[in-house]
Amino acid sequence: MIKGGALMGTKPTYEELSQQIKALEKESVRRMRLETTLKESEEKYKLLIKNLPCVVYKGFKDFSVEFFDNKIELFSGYNADEFNSKKMKWVDIIIKEDIQAAKTIFVRALKTDRAYVREYRTRTKSNDIRWIQERGQIICDDQDRIEYVSGVFFDITAHKLAEATLRESEEKFRNIVESSPMGIHMYKLEPDGRLTFSGANPAADAILGVDNKQFVGKTIEQAFPSLTATEVPEQYWRVCALGETWQTEQIEYQDKQIKGAYEVYAFQTASGIMAAMFLDITHRKQTEEKLKKSERFLQNIFDAIQDGISVLDKELNILQINNTMEEWYAHAMPFKGKKCYEFYHGRTKRCQVCPSVRALETGTLQMDIVPLLESGQSKGWLELYAFPLLDADGKPGGIVEYVRNITEKKRGETALRKAHDELEKRVEERTAALVKTNKELKAEIANRKKAEKALKRRGLELEMKTVSLEEANTALKVLLRRREEDKIELEEKVLLNVRELVSPYLEKLKIKRLDEKQKAYIDIIESNLNDIVSPFVRSLSSKLIKLSPTELQVTNLIKQSNTTKEIAGIMNLATSTIDFHRNNIRKKFGIKNKKTNLRTYLSSLSP
Repeated sequence: MIKGGALMGTKPTYEELSQQIKALEKESVRRMRLETTLKESEEKYKLLIKNLPCVVYKGFKDFSVEFFDNKIELFSGYNADEFNSKKMKWVDIIIKEDIQAAKTIFVRALKTDRAYVREYRTRTKSNDIRWIQERGQIICDDQDRIEYVSGVFFDITAHKLAEATLRESEEKFRNIVESSPMGIHMYKLEPDGRLTFSGANPAADAILGVDNKQFVGKTIEQAFPSLTATEVPEQYWRVCALGETWQTEQIEYQDKQIKGAYEVYAFQTASGIMAAMFLDITHRKQTEEKLKKSERFLQNIFDAIQDGISVLDKELNILQINNTMEEWYAHAMPFKGKKCYEFYHGRTKRCQVCPSVRALETGTLQMDIVPLLESGQSKGWLELYAFPLLDADGKPGGIVEYVRNITEKKRGETALRKAHDELEKRVEERTAALVKTNKELKAEIANRKKAEKALKRRGLELEMKTVSLEEANTALKVLLRRREEDKIELEEKVLLNVRELVSPYLEKLKIKRLDEKQKAYIDIIESNLNDIVSPFVRSLSSKLIKLSPTELQVTNLIKQSNTTKEIAGIMNLATSTIDFHRNNIRKKFGIKNKKTNLRTYLSSLSP
């Protein structure tokens, strides 16, 4: 049989056979070349499939698939043979909840261009969940019946996880922004270089007292015109465009809607996008200003105190002193960097007896009397109180020294002791004289009584001399009465002088801060004075005895014709207090609510 219509029964010639052989050889060569090209193409196809980041498949209507390489095992854990042998279908590993959505996409593709992309989850052989993106093309015959589906599978699990992480991150950021107590303004950089307002959180509305939605789409200069003359627009542009950060502790802003002082921190959140976080520090600034005023007020008080005050740390370094201390120790200034014993006492070591050290050790108030030194010489005495400054744990962290200059007090105590000694001596002398006079008066009275008896016995004999004797007797009685009055007057003056001139000052000494020895001396003086004047009390007017020392002093000043205002000035008391004592005096004398002049009445009581 010869191709081209040659008859089988015709015997070919040599030339024809030769031509046929050559034709067969050419065909053989062509076939060999085709086979080689086909093999090379197949190798390239296999290599391409092998290196693709996806799995190439051929699918059928019943969800069975054929795979052309084993990368499917990396996707699912199952090898290609398990699917190619029809033991498994692709639908077997799709998560049940995702199957219907996948079918819907497939049906929709049949009605359009028959190409589709669908994403769903699969369960691997090791029970892991993987996300698959399937890109397929449905192939149909002339009657639009499905022949097969050609497509690829992509493993997009990592992409899905990244998307979920990104969504979670965005959600967290959104929650942070929405719930942040700080106001947040968002800006974005437009292609033309303008910086426009893009949004704000609820805290921004609350802090500024406006609805920030009105600013969306506006440039920063349009939204907040008062910022135009500040560095803020330029700094925000650098943050948004260059990724820099910027912050300021205070921006004062005021327009028709907004007024306040704000602390701002600006940072880039993404390329061309930034956030500006801010706090309203208006109240804080007002509080700081009040605190500064309070500090100045306390400092003025600190410096105005006439007693000395110094503040030490627990190493006895001087931290602060008031003006009084600066005046007392002007010769040793400055005090900064010096220990208390170095500055106040000119010592190189701390004092052996130091109330401040005791206060640090015990955590309690300590007191001592220390010398006031100048150039190493004592020029007075100081009463020093050391108050511990306790930290949060209740431990001493420093000392406040409160110092009073008691030099004059010391001198007064010395003068008082001297006056006391002199008074005691004078009282002893006066007492001795009074005792002597009393004895003489008693002896004279006794003698006169004897004389009277003798006169009576001799009455009959001296009838002729009765008139003269009666006159002499009358004169003698007058003399005796005068002597008795002098005695009473002396006793009253002694008692009143003690109560007016001594007792008030003893009472004042009692209320002073005396040590136990000094208090004992005062008690002894008072007891001795009471012993001295007690014999006079029996003969003194009961009305005067009822008066207190202060009332006796007021009584004496009234008798001297002083007014209430003058008495108040002399005694350093309020006029209301003097009126109170005057009423008590009238009450004790029984002349209250009577029209009796108090000075006249008091003068009548004096002999």
